[in-house]
Amino acid sequence: MATKLHALANKRPNVAITGAAQAVDAGTLLEGDANADGIINIKDFSLLSKAYGQYCGLAEYDRRVDLNDDCITNIKDFSLLSTNYLRFGPIVQTMGNAVQIMPQDTPKPVEPPAPAIAALSTVSISLMPASATVAPGAIVTVAITVAAGAQPVNGVDAFLNFDPAYLSVVDAVGHPVSQTALLPGAALSTIMVNRADNLTGSIDYSAGLLGSAVTGDFTLATIRFQAKSATPPEGTPVTFNLVFPRTTDVVYGGDSVLGGRQDGAIMVRRRHYLPVIVR
Repeated sequence: MATKLHALANKRPNVAITGAAQAVDAGTLLEGDANADGIINIKDFSLLSKAYGQYCGLAEYDRRVDLNDDCITNIKDFSLLSTNYLRFGPIVQTMGNAVQIMPQDTPKPVEPPAPAIAALSTVSISLMPASATVAPGAIVTVAITVAAGAQPVNGVDAFLNFDPAYLSVVDAVGHPVSQTALLPGAALSTIMVNRADNLTGSIDYSAGLLGSAVTGDFTLATIRFQAKSATPPEGTPVTFNLVFPRTTDVVYGGDSVLGGRQDGAIMVRRRHYLPVIVR
């Protein structure tokens, strides 16, 4: 029996061990069983959700849901759990295949299909429109879009930075918002994080799918910015953050598939009115 923290057990029967100790290949262990109950299900997701965004050194960091052991619980861990969702163990390893043992009187879980396409870094994440010009006080919507093509995607971490001297994240009527700050897209329906900080100028949005994936082009979420004051001629940038622990990423099967990004800029211009001469 092969076991590991936060993974389902593998079992290879009928292996004869003779003489000195020898290594036995028990196959690849499937990640995601955070609570070690033999099945990857909503209880494991609940643990991951609670510790999402936490990293080594923080009190809320939970090693059980750091599935790839990189010292942070993020979209890569969610992607591993999603890919193996509703798988259960122990998984019997035989020559050339793996068979799951079915406990007596236990309904068989619906298993997601195995990933058919290798993770490739071909996906781009962008802000649309890439640039916009508005007047002070106006509200402009900016979409976070993902172009995946044929590459499956089952999770996205989008971390954005903006200058709060020029912009504020607001609701439909212009009130500043912090929690549930963005309008979610329909493609990735499981939302882990959706917040904005109008004091520091940051946006954090994380979403994925449990047990499935999406392809093609889709809108991750939409931001409402309100222009506060006139910007320099080049505008004020809205950029994807790439620095740990707020690392923007697009993933599938626990691997990054992000190949490119497009930041944005908003120009805020005061309106100038010409005098009207009446003769």
